[in-house]
Amino acid sequence: GFHALTPLLNRTPERHHTALDSLAGGIGLTYVFLYLLFELIRAGAPLLHNFLPLGPEPLESLAIFFAASVAGVYLLQVHLERTTDLSDDYRALAAFFIAYNFLAGAG
Repeated sequence: GFHALTPLLNRTPERHHTALDSLAGGIGLTYVFLYLLFELIRAGAPLLHNFLPLGPEPLESLAIFFAASVAGVYLLQVHLERTTDLSDDYRALAAFFIAYNFLAGAG
């Protein structure tokens, strides 16, 4: 649905593109979280808690895992912003997407 709005980006000033990119990324992330959250709470939280008991209950273990994952992605982004070598960017992003796809597929 949002692809139909793509031609409108050609008419927006360049200074707004970063904000629009951020908004689109936030919408995409929210969609993924909402789409998978129910299944993760129902089936994934007990499995994660049995494998890696981070909290007293399965839901707390899942929440701690989410918080650590978001912090890890933030730190990865900070590192990538500071590096000038594009091969570091590609390796880090490939590792991130492999881990993400593994966890999303398992979820």
